[in-house]
Amino acid sequence: GIYGLPQNTPISYQKADGLPSENLISVAKDHQGRILFGDDEGNLNILSGNKLRIERLKSVDGYNRILKILPLGQQGTWVATDEGIYIYRPDGARVQLPPLGSPKTILADKGQVWCGTSARLLSVSTETLQINQSLTQRITAIGKDSEGIIWMGGIEGLYNSQDSFHYNWGNKFPYLQSRIIDIQGNNNNVLWVATPEAGLLKIIVKKGRVEKVLRANAYLPKPVQNIHSIFMEDNGRIWLATNRGIFGIAANSWNLVHYDHHDGLANDDIRSVTVHNDTLWAATASGLSRMVLSGNYSNGDFASLVSGYRYIEDKHVNEVFFDNSPKTHRVSTLPINAGMVEVDFAGL
Repeated sequence: GIYGLPQNTPISYQKADGLPSENLISVAKDHQGRILFGDDEGNLNILSGNKLRIERLKSVDGYNRILKILPLGQQGTWVATDEGIYIYRPDGARVQLPPLGSPKTILADKGQVWCGTSARLLSVSTETLQINQSLTQRITAIGKDSEGIIWMGGIEGLYNSQDSFHYNWGNKFPYLQSRIIDIQGNNNNVLWVATPEAGLLKIIVKKGRVEKVLRANAYLPKPVQNIHSIFMEDNGRIWLATNRGIFGIAANSWNLVHYDHHDGLANDDIRSVTVHNDTLWAATASGLSRMVLSGNYSNGDFASLVSGYRYIEDKHVNEVFFDNSPKTHRVSTLPINAGMVEVDFAGL
């Protein structure tokens, strides 16, 4: 049928639009304005305007997650996958670095790229591709603070380059005695760190020392759990990709916004987010979603139509869709033991 949608309604790209896999893991925007997003099968999707191009990376068993995409302009686009690190040069050439273990994350810093793998921390020159090993340990996250100090997260703590990654700050701050999921630094001596147990942490740092650790869920209006990744805008606002949608936290307060499938996202399970010029791109388990965060929204003055609903009964999810022509009156009865009821609305 035909639906009328308000201006700036979120849109999604899925298999019907040419994606080889909808299970997306990472997303980034390059200096040309292209949206780069990777899936779980080793496909790097490149969206330029409405044109989609796919770069296929090898996969031994058909499963090769593209974990991180790092556009670096003339130094190429660096891509970390389960099976290796690749560099796409501006001239179109593709280079694969020698085996470094199983990559987990990458971070650009002053002519080099830090690479965290399942066994070590490495730095690679963006010009010569010379590889230097810094530490033998499982690395799960890398970030940089406003003083240029590199912070590294492992499976049980947080370290930094000020002392060559020797001291584990989890020994002093128990919240950091955990696997570190992601690290983002801002311009005010603050690190944002995601952990499985404590959730989001706001860490005050100075000259390589942790001064204070604040648990964000103690200040937010509602707790945020199960964080997959963190993205920070230039204005300091941070965005959290979780399995319950996307959460945004204002730069200088604990004001919180939340978006999920009710707001038009393809799926609540969000793996990665990037935001540029008030446009949010989300890598979800059901495709890529684009959402305009501000602008001239049309009220539409649409009447509300219930298009379907879902509920849980005896541990099973049941869904009911109203596919026939809209009626002015319709009755649908829920079972007496129905729980977790969700109703879908559409505008007419």
